[in-house]
Amino acid sequence: MDMKNSVKITQLGVGLILTLIFLSSCGKLKDKLFEAFTTGMTDVNVTIPIVTNTAGEGKTETLPVFINVDSIIKANTGGFFSLNSVSRIVVESADLTVSNADQANNMANFEYGILLMNTFNPQKNEWNSTMGIGRSDIPDSYASSINFAVVPDVNLKDHLQGTKLIYLYAYKARRPTTKALNGTIKMKIKIE
Repeated sequence: MDMKNSVKITQLGVGLILTLIFLSSCGKLKDKLFEAFTTGMTDVNVTIPIVTNTAGEGKTETLPVFINVDSIIKANTGGFFSLNSVSRIVVESADLTVSNADQANNMANFEYGILLMNTFNPQKNEWNSTMGIGRSDIPDSYASSINFAVVPDVNLKDHLQGTKLIYLYAYKARRPTTKALNGTIKMKIKIE
């Protein structure tokens, strides 16, 4: 082998080693450059219908809202990172506020509330499996809002690749209501 070929082989070997080092350190570089942040999801309206039966659990769902978590990440990172760049997305807080509560019809009419979420996956043209977000055991005293104890460490990253989101709210009534309750669900997520 002549000197010229030997130099080319050496350069190729060094280039290959440098490429492998670069690729293995990309994740470390992302971890050093990406700063986790918290953002609010779109507020969603929900209507809890008049409750006449206190024996079973009731359930209602919101209308679908369109989301684009990839765009949220890009907007918060100057376009440098995307949904594929993050390792996890967790719920930081979730609550439900009723706008038309009164003394006879408010959150105290319920023993507990459970918040679930579902997203539509356009690549598969189907809804993902439902994910539990949180639960609130509701005291028997007037309240127009509740905060959910969020399920810890549930990674929503794969779920939030979807383009549409619905919340499902399940509840157990303590006593009947005489009117529908109009509420707003607010949720904050932490993107890491």
